[in-house]
Amino acid sequence: MSSHLPLRIMMILWRQLVLTCNAMASIAVQNKKQELCNNILRKAEEWSSRRDVLTADMRKELKAYVNETTAYFYYRKKNYGVAKRSMKLARAEYETRGENFY
Repeated sequence: MSSHLPLRIMMILWRQLVLTCNAMASIAVQNKKQELCNNILRKAEEWSSRRDVLTADMRKELKAYVNETTAYFYYRKKNYGVAKRSMKLARAEYETRGENFY
């Protein structure tokens, strides 16, 4: 019996890992834990770039989510320039995917 998960299962679990990091980073922002949020966002960004686990489409999707949370992080820090740039990146990916953006 093999101890490895099939790639499709790994992809699903890896996506959930990045989305969970993203949610935890948002909670850290709300609780004014800036250093914790920054650390989580760095991990989410790193993990959303994994070519060995995620397809190109999945990487783009996850990067958009991470950019959106990064925008929120910098907005709360009143660094509006970085927040706007991050939101533009997220928005561009959402629009490329044909998703409504509000």
